[in-house]
Amino acid sequence: MNRFHDVTPDGTTWWSRVATAGGLIVACFLVAGFPPPHVNESHYLCKARHHADPSFARGDLFLESSEAHWLFVTLFGSLSELVSLPVLAYGGRIVGWGALCAAWMVLFSVHGVSGRRA
Repeated sequence: MNRFHDVTPDGTTWWSRVATAGGLIVACFLVAGFPPPHVNESHYLCKARHHADPSFARGDLFLESSEAHWLFVTLFGSLSELVSLPVLAYGGRIVGWGALCAAWMVLFSVHGVSGRRA
């Protein structure tokens, strides 16, 4: 059987869940898809870049301060060497919006809210 058309216990298909998640991510983009840098992105993405490349903005007091978000600067610092900071900002936003949309969908399914009515 084709998994795209398998019906889940709440009466939706796998494909409809993917479409719903995509729609929610697009809605997040329309509401908060401002060009980078946005609030705190200019600080923390530069801090992540400085963590991976200490020669980036050498001498900056904030960037050379102790790491309060070690996991974030380690993960995003290594990615900042591969892509530009605006691309990294949009990638982080998409991951965050995806997690938020997944949480919304779980919340909706727990409370019996779905796009299909019996």
